[in-house]
Amino acid sequence: MHFSQFKFDRSTGQDFHKTVNARVNAYFTERHLSKKGGNAIIVKAMAMLSLFIVPYLLLLFGVVEGTAMVLAMWLIMGIGMAGMALGVMHDANHDAMSTSARFNRIMGRIMDFIGGSSRVWKLQHNVLHHTYTNVEGADDDLRGPALLRFSPHQEYLPVHRYQYIYAWLLYPFTTLIRVIYMDYARGWHYMTIGLVKKGPELRKLFLEITAWKLFYIGYIIVLPMVFSSMSPYLIIGGFVLMHMVVGFTFALIFQSAHILPDAEYPEVPEEGKTGGNWAVHQVQTTANFAHGNKLLTWYAGGLNYQIEHHLFPTISHIHYPAISDIVQQTSAQFGLNYRNHPTFVSAIVAHGKMLQKLGNSPGH
Repeated sequence: MHFSQFKFDRSTGQDFHKTVNARVNAYFTERHLSKKGGNAIIVKAMAMLSLFIVPYLLLLFGVVEGTAMVLAMWLIMGIGMAGMALGVMHDANHDAMSTSARFNRIMGRIMDFIGGSSRVWKLQHNVLHHTYTNVEGADDDLRGPALLRFSPHQEYLPVHRYQYIYAWLLYPFTTLIRVIYMDYARGWHYMTIGLVKKGPELRKLFLEITAWKLFYIGYIIVLPMVFSSMSPYLIIGGFVLMHMVVGFTFALIFQSAHILPDAEYPEVPEEGKTGGNWAVHQVQTTANFAHGNKLLTWYAGGLNYQIEHHLFPTISHIHYPAISDIVQQTSAQFGLNYRNHPTFVSAIVAHGKMLQKLGNSPGH
């Protein structure tokens, strides 16, 4: 399906959308608050960057030695890298970090700095995932390797019977695959569906992707090989470990918010017909978890409040806990199921159950 074939119905569900918008806007107006992140995210950016840069410099200049300590530094770098992406880059690329569009663009480049592509990320995440959440053929977050089945509307293979076991072994390699291959594959795919124009625009995108990846590989792998006493094998091993930390963290947080037994997977409407209301769709296809876990909320950039994020992506995540009561009460008023798993572990378990359900038979 071409993503543009899925149309939302603007004539239904508007009462919920208008009401929740008005109440959230009133929250900020009455308290004279900015919807952006401001200094709180600047502090977080400095903390996460330090977790990434300090161990890197210790490794680069040979301050830390010994296999165990070296690998520990790479692991800490992975924690910092994931934190930069989840808590800083994510807000910036949604224009939620600052009132300055230029500052948001600069901070959004964190994705390029850590080996990805901010341009591809925006198309995949902001345009396709946030608009067509859980819609097979339109939500690009559902488009994984053939070994994984994330939607009941995807093709079923016998191997999916065991995905609830092996998926956890594949998740750690997701960002590593993005660095090596996936950004190019997605860029080409977005050209085929019209999000990127063929010709100069596509070439510019691929040139930009390549330049940033060369910069990334240069400072993260080549420089340590030149200036440190670490063996090349230890550097490569540490690099892979770092990305395994990031990939697994990303997968647990994002998958546990959408690929769940109680989330909905809307089917593409028949030709000439539309789907439901966009805001209602976001509540039906998304789930929250661990509202009371302040450390997780801080580190994960509020992405345990995914419903709030999907309804208000340009509002900084630092406000999600405060507006969650408004969204939950309004959802209940309009008969919508506001899903909130009590803990992060319970959300992960629910995701595992959904993987098993999708692997049982083609009809699930």
